[in-house]
Amino acid sequence: MKKLIVLLAGLFVFAACGAAGSGGQQGGIVSLGPVITEILVDLGFADEIIATDTFSTDIPGLSGDLTLFDMMALDGETLMALSPGIVFESDIISDIFADEINPMTLLAEAGVTVARVPTATTVDEIYDVIRLIAATMGVEARGEEIIANMVAEIAEIEAVASGITHHRTVYFEISPAPMTFSFGSGTFLNELLTLVGGVNVFADHDGWISVSDEFILAANPDVILTNEGFMPDPVSEIASRPGWNGLDAVAAGRVYQIDTNATSRANHNVVIALRQMAAAIYPEYFTP
Repeated sequence: MKKLIVLLAGLFVFAACGAAGSGGQQGGIVSLGPVITEILVDLGFADEIIATDTFSTDIPGLSGDLTLFDMMALDGETLMALSPGIVFESDIISDIFADEINPMTLLAEAGVTVARVPTATTVDEIYDVIRLIAATMGVEARGEEIIANMVAEIAEIEAVASGITHHRTVYFEISPAPMTFSFGSGTFLNELLTLVGGVNVFADHDGWISVSDEFILAANPDVILTNEGFMPDPVSEIASRPGWNGLDAVAAGRVYQIDTNATSRANHNVVIALRQMAAAIYPEYFTP
């Protein structure tokens, strides 16, 4: 029997038997979750990925001839038929299959190595996830290099942000009407917003939250950010909403679109979002 790998309370816990991977995986890698796939690619394993999920198809470096899986309805038989050397799964899959048999459990019982990767909610947890995947693949040094680059970029932005004396309030929209959503504390996006010196208008709320026009109009943010990735021009859509032309952010033209993937995938690429957010909120301090 191979192993089921999980991250628990910041520690690596290896269930069953066997040592961590030592680089290449005989049988290939299945990566279920774009956060995981991006990390594996930048760790140098793009050529060993034989299957991934439908959300990962836009990741540079992947082969165009991969088996794709719907994370919401995993086909366990197809997974097994691939005879992978290792399957990385987002812990979101466990939530999806909470009330039914998880195909990952069946794979592990059949002797396939399954690595369960938790969803990071803080920058420190992102470092933990990178270390977990790097250690599993036996490339710890490369993982630490990726983390070191992250730490350096964040420190550089924090150093500039520490000199900001007038902090602007920010409304960050992650889903438009009629299902308008934003976030409060306890999310990595709120941490990024704080790192660049922004003040989240929903900082006194927790997690991902549904919001109303009335509250946003009352909050009157200095800046509006959105990572909406389906509309052709989400900035213009926000600016044209009834009554929103009176908001300080709209009146001053401080409405910006931030990279969708970099703000949706809690891995090392959040630094892309961090730079964009900094330049949008404080263009006098940061350059794009």
